[in-house]
Amino acid sequence: MPADIKPKASARVKKSTGKPGAGDSLSKDAQAVYDQCLAAVVPVSTETVQSFLPEGKNDVTAASSTINQLLSRRLLEALQHNGDLVYKAVSQNEARRMGGMDGDESMVYQYIKSSGNEGIWSRHIKGRTNLHATVITRTLKSLESKSLIKCVRSVQNPTRKIYMLYDLIPSIEVSGGPWFTDSELDVEFVGKLSNAIERFINSKSRPKNKEFERLFPPSHTGFPTAQGIHEWLRGTGLTDVDLGIADIYALLDVLIYDGKVEKRRDGITYKSVSPLIDDVRPNAFTDMPCGHCPVFNLCQEGGVVSPEGCVYWGDWLSRNL
Repeated sequence: MPADIKPKASARVKKSTGKPGAGDSLSKDAQAVYDQCLAAVVPVSTETVQSFLPEGKNDVTAASSTINQLLSRRLLEALQHNGDLVYKAVSQNEARRMGGMDGDESMVYQYIKSSGNEGIWSRHIKGRTNLHATVITRTLKSLESKSLIKCVRSVQNPTRKIYMLYDLIPSIEVSGGPWFTDSELDVEFVGKLSNAIERFINSKSRPKNKEFERLFPPSHTGFPTAQGIHEWLRGTGLTDVDLGIADIYALLDVLIYDGKVEKRRDGITYKSVSPLIDDVRPNAFTDMPCGHCPVFNLCQEGGVVSPEGCVYWGDWLSRNL
């Protein structure tokens, strides 16, 4: 539901005495209007309902009578849009679900429904409905007991009671996405997947079975993309959580910030930057004093710093002879 379309708070619907959603109890004209309202993309005005009625029966009185008939059957929902009253069709299943609600339950349910998978704070429900706190508490408990709504914890506001329809999946802003369990960051899970991705990128960044080899040259075409990493991870069975490509990008960002991988200049592929044994592999030159002498560039025969006057050679030779 668009943000500027809200449930009409003053519509305190009495408990229905008929069988809600029973299409055969509607007049022919009301059924035709209901079908067209169901097909409408946006809520409709009274004038639009008039246009749905047949010629000669499309005056304001007939439109109001039809609207009231549909409202009484819970097949229409009254909403406020830019200060005007508009109507939205309700499916027959939804109408049956709402048929057993009293006025307070119906109003609270509509506000919770309009909040979508973002949910709504119980305090905001109280402010918008103007119901007493005890009435709100009783109504919420009643709707929960019927499995019509549920209370969820928000990672952004863990102390608040957030309500949404029972069958909705909370948005990432509320649940925190796959990285949170019971509103707590699952550090172990994030670390497990990050380490696995780091190893995978490293395996694609260096020749296989050559632990001392440096990275492939820039011309190499086998560096992995986020999409490739996503497909690989799904095939590993490391997790049963259904991760999206956005989640892979989030893990890659963590690895980049930690200095473990980097995005290549093409902006698409990734490579390893982790130091391996090849970066510190000893050789004959680095083992001798000249290989790590801090004044190596100043050393010359006959100079202030010279091979014949080097104090390090004697110590090095005495240790190795």
